[in-house]
Amino acid sequence: MNRIAAIQVLGWISLAAFWFPGATAIAAGPSDSPLAPHEELTTFHFADSNLVADLVASEPDVVAPVAVAWDADGRLFVAEMTDYPSGPVSGRIRMLEDRYGDGRYEQATVFADQIAFPNGVMPWNGGILVTAAPDILFFKDTDGGGHADGRRVVLTGFAEGNQQLRVNGLYWGLDNWIYGANGRSDGEVRWVDNPTNKTVSIRRRDFRFRPDTQQFEAIAGHSQFGTAHDDWGNRFPVFNNIPIRHVVIEQCYLDRVPLLAGTETVVPISAPDDKGRVYYLAPPTLLIPQAPDYFTSACGPTVCRGEALGPAYRGNLLVCEPVHNLIQRRRLLPKGATFVAERTGEGKEFLASTDPWFHPVFTTTGPDGCLYVVDFYRKYVEHPQWVADELKTTVPWRTGEEHGRIWRIRPKNWKSTTARPNLTRARSTELVKYLASDNGWWRDTAQRLIVERQDRSVAPALEKMAHKSPSPLGRLHALYALDGLDALKPEVVRTALHDSNPRVREHAIRLAEPFLSDADLPTRRDSPDSARSYRGHEVAQDRLLTSATTKSSLAGTSTRRIEELKKAVFALAMDADPRVQLQFALTLGGLPDGAKLGALARLAQTGAADRWQSLAILTSVGPRPWLFWQTLAEESPNLIAAPIEEQAQLVDKLAMLVGASRHEGDLSEAAAWLTQRDDALFARFVLLDGLAEGAKSNPLLRQLLAKSTETSNDQRRMFDELELEARRAAASGEASQHLRLAAIRLLGKGEPKSDGQVLLDLLLSELPEKVHSAAVKSLTELNDAEVGAAAFSNWSRFARGVRQQLLAGATRSRIMAAALLSALEQEKILLIEVDPSTRQALQKVADAELRQRAERLFKNAAAPDRERVVQSFRPSIQLSGDRKHGGEIFARSCLTCHAMQGEGARIGPDLSGIATHSRETLLVDILDPSRQVLPDFVSYTLVTAEGEVLTGLVIAESAASVTIRRPNAPDATAQRSQIKELIAEGKSLMPDGLEQGLTVQDMADLLSFLRQPEVALLPNEK
Repeated sequence: MNRIAAIQVLGWISLAAFWFPGATAIAAGPSDSPLAPHEELTTFHFADSNLVADLVASEPDVVAPVAVAWDADGRLFVAEMTDYPSGPVSGRIRMLEDRYGDGRYEQATVFADQIAFPNGVMPWNGGILVTAAPDILFFKDTDGGGHADGRRVVLTGFAEGNQQLRVNGLYWGLDNWIYGANGRSDGEVRWVDNPTNKTVSIRRRDFRFRPDTQQFEAIAGHSQFGTAHDDWGNRFPVFNNIPIRHVVIEQCYLDRVPLLAGTETVVPISAPDDKGRVYYLAPPTLLIPQAPDYFTSACGPTVCRGEALGPAYRGNLLVCEPVHNLIQRRRLLPKGATFVAERTGEGKEFLASTDPWFHPVFTTTGPDGCLYVVDFYRKYVEHPQWVADELKTTVPWRTGEEHGRIWRIRPKNWKSTTARPNLTRARSTELVKYLASDNGWWRDTAQRLIVERQDRSVAPALEKMAHKSPSPLGRLHALYALDGLDALKPEVVRTALHDSNPRVREHAIRLAEPFLSDADLPTRRDSPDSARSYRGHEVAQDRLLTSATTKSSLAGTSTRRIEELKKAVFALAMDADPRVQLQFALTLGGLPDGAKLGALARLAQTGAADRWQSLAILTSVGPRPWLFWQTLAEESPNLIAAPIEEQAQLVDKLAMLVGASRHEGDLSEAAAWLTQRDDALFARFVLLDGLAEGAKSNPLLRQLLAKSTETSNDQRRMFDELELEARRAAASGEASQHLRLAAIRLLGKGEPKSDGQVLLDLLLSELPEKVHSAAVKSLTELNDAEVGAAAFSNWSRFARGVRQQLLAGATRSRIMAAALLSALEQEKILLIEVDPSTRQALQKVADAELRQRAERLFKNAAAPDRERVVQSFRPSIQLSGDRKHGGEIFARSCLTCHAMQGEGARIGPDLSGIATHSRETLLVDILDPSRQVLPDFVSYTLVTAEGEVLTGLVIAESAASVTIRRPNAPDATAQRSQIKELIAEGKSLMPDGLEQGLTVQDMADLLSFLRQPEVALLPNEK
């Protein structure tokens, strides 16, 4: 039997390194013992020799710390997860006070206790908010006794997943919202005291909320533990093996156009040659020949927003890697609308320790401008859930549970020039001054207090600061403080639109959004960051509509002032800054068509070749995208008629939006346009393809495109000519790739007999992977029994990649699934060649007769007793393995779904840190993949109204659509209106049955490679 095909699904190994995971085997040697704080300090090595660390607090004053935050008076609140890893519940919040102002916190008080696994804390409204799934709690000391005498559940419904993977990371945002990280456990969240009991899904999303107005929203992000944010409001989520990502465009903009809602806008921003390498100093704590050299537990990131470390560190990202006992530093270099996170220090880390008990899990900027590090100081940071059963009870997981340290990083000879915080008693006018501080903590805290107090008497002072402060950040915070007071006037925004700093101009465009839509200003929901724009709850609406300030600034605002503001916004259309242009394009989506189409077309002239500018333009085309097509064709005819490769995506996506339109007149004009042009071949291909896609759910379009006697001669002739042109372009080696791909896609809507043969010929030729992929997709879309039979009859002539894609595509329709099953029954295709993912999908098809055929064919494919299978392969743990052979198996079977040190795909988890797992754990993960599965890797089955079945991961979800990711196939987005069922299988997408065709020695080889993975061992041909 073919062992390579049988091992295909190894890719769905569930990584053990998530929040701050560490060793899964018992360490040996002198590192078994903890060090005293002064001894641990000697193990710290900085890349910058001018930096030193001070001990801020340690056991017994702090125990098991995982997150910290200062209140307005400088008291340090520490989330202590003393119940980690698995209870019983004993978590608490400790309050630390520095009585002498020397940087050491001498007094420690238990502020609140008996909290289930607290992992995030943030001051708010005189108390603190604490994340403790399933809740966000609010604690407050109302009598001054130093202990919380009030405990209230604010929000509930956050999933109680593994203790490493829960809601966390609260912080006060620039826009007056509180932001939080999902933690990868999802949830259906609701306000506890809201009588509507309405829930909001945060599946694969992060969130933000406003306790004062009871607003809660799911936002782009899906961060694991902590979310970094810079001075300008950019968010940088983190994953265990991806140290930094950037939210380039907020989800609410995409949600305006349902077909775009599944587009990923949260992207890794490491340099292309940066594979996530780390340089550790501690001796290996794992019983393996060598420790992994890549991120396995990235968490607790922060952007340095203080002045103490000096200008070289300002705006740098620091991210913890607790498994390797280090913190890495990256510079954030602007690159168009996003950044490149560039490593610093060749072969060195910002901070690395030789003490294997040093586990940094959280970093932040303090009131003094220094960097603070939370050290979860104990022997093991792994969670027993992720290891083999025999290790769950034999490893002393809580060794060192009585320890914990907090460190301050500062330059040598540094002296604090910052006053000790005492902002609770500060007058509101004093708080305004702090909005221009060099330290982000002071700016954020002052703004929060101003908004909490709702003292509008400071509005004139804020307006003055917004106009005249020499600090760009001071001007920006003043604008958002005014917005938080509902006191922002259009003339103040207009002045900010002319600001010398592009970041201020960018935010001024956002803040202008509520003023740019006449009558429905108070209820607009298009802007991602304006607090006023999102006051959707009734309480907030009442407050807006009854506020005298709001009436004067919105309802009573003169037409002249609004027009002046609008002119100032449009003056930024050609701003030289990419992010200003991006925000301008996004903001245009809230304007009427007549006001925006020309500006969007002009933006497209320079921005269509840029991925993010192009997407921003598309989010703003409105409900009648055909009008933008017409405008673009008039103002930029070459962009429509003959786009270059980089511009083609905008035209292609726009055609898709046109086809999805429900406006009868626009659709008729679009169909007519096809007959009126004998040039613009690419545009005609993609427009007809978009209309054909729309016709699947739109009877009007079906009628317009029908080849019947009622269709005009011109239209029939046009259809015939375009099909002929599409066949020629698809087969032509001279055609540009984007024209060829558009032609191939169109053939999937054509005549099965003639077009199917063209597609089969393409699959039998040596062509680029993109061409093969498009041909497979179109061939399966033809959904023709003869074409399907012909495809599987040529099975032995196809390249391996084509075979994989044909298998994945065949499960989407009844006809193609039947053709595949017939080929299997006739032994034209061997059963062992069908990867477990396809096998699983065949056994889930809607047609009962096909399901029965699949079940008969694969009845022996996977033994139901997975533990018995694990035991049968247990001897492989003790055998020596051939790593080279194991690497060959891995490359052929896993890289189609997984990344390893920068190679491969990112459908399943990144396996760069897989060496942290013991052989026992790996064996269980391979043979019983659903024993421990994370929420974001649970398999879903989506059934459309037309009977199409998609099985895969939900990688994007909105109120309008769901996007499924599958092995060997492109992502598929389904509109919710067309979804019949969406079912969570409760199992990993990696199916059972890997043992088919494997020997014990094969498994030993594979385990040897996974324990010492090296890209150099992977064969060149993936």
